[in-house]
Amino acid sequence: MTTTAEQNRQWRKKNPEKVRASRRRYYEKHSEEIKERNRKYIQANKEYVAKYHKEYRVKHFERKKIAAKAHYTANKQRLLLSIEEYRELNKEKMLAYFKQYRTLNADKIWEDHIERYYGVTKELYESILKFQGNGCAICKVSTPVCKRKYFSVDHNHLTGAVRGLLCSHCNHGLGNFKDNIKIMKNSIIYLINAPLCKFQLVFNTEGRRDAKRHAEAIQKNRCAICKNNVKLCVDHDHKTNIIRGLLCRSCNAGMGQFKDSVSVIKEAIKYLEINND
Repeated sequence: MTTTAEQNRQWRKKNPEKVRASRRRYYEKHSEEIKERNRKYIQANKEYVAKYHKEYRVKHFERKKIAAKAHYTANKQRLLLSIEEYRELNKEKMLAYFKQYRTLNADKIWEDHIERYYGVTKELYESILKFQGNGCAICKVSTPVCKRKYFSVDHNHLTGAVRGLLCSHCNHGLGNFKDNIKIMKNSIIYLINAPLCKFQLVFNTEGRRDAKRHAEAIQKNRCAICKNNVKLCVDHDHKTNIIRGLLCRSCNAGMGQFKDSVSVIKEAIKYLEINND
């Protein structure tokens, strides 16, 4: 004999649309009451609810991923339009939120970044830093520069292999010299024997004009370091204010990052020779 409960179950199975409509009407009528009941339950059972949701996400991860992808594909234009409209209406609110989030979660954001892009965990970072003597692998400075809390993770751009931890100046200096040991050796020669130093031209309007004239004959309008025929800028000694030569922007920036120091550039060359093998 079929029970009433069984009959109800079978009816609901045969009439899903009616069941959904009934539930929707009930929710619309009692929405505030349901929300308040749910809120109280969650407050009273925070740990259990969090554990349940975590287990559910893990258990149904693939199914939810497929469903989310299918939903996005089917409603892409509508979702994108909705997102754009929301951003436009809440621009200031979103900017304030993201600024606050970055401030409150700076360490977490940094940890996620180095692990995602370089495969370096916080523990590995600390281990590498300790191995380097708690400083930059090139200039040995003990604190990161440019108001940064952490050293930059330097890597080989061809292989992706992590080479070490550098201060921003040294990391950018390698980038400006394109990790090219030959160019860096040329920069040392340039610092020791700059082509325009013999003219003793002062870094001013007249001096820059004369420097360009001399460089045309001596440098053939090429960078004194990398020898590329590109737009050049006038380089000078920041202590004496004497013009040294004409450099491309990349080599000029690289010299500045290494503070025109022959010893630091030699350390950078040694660093590349050891870590590029």
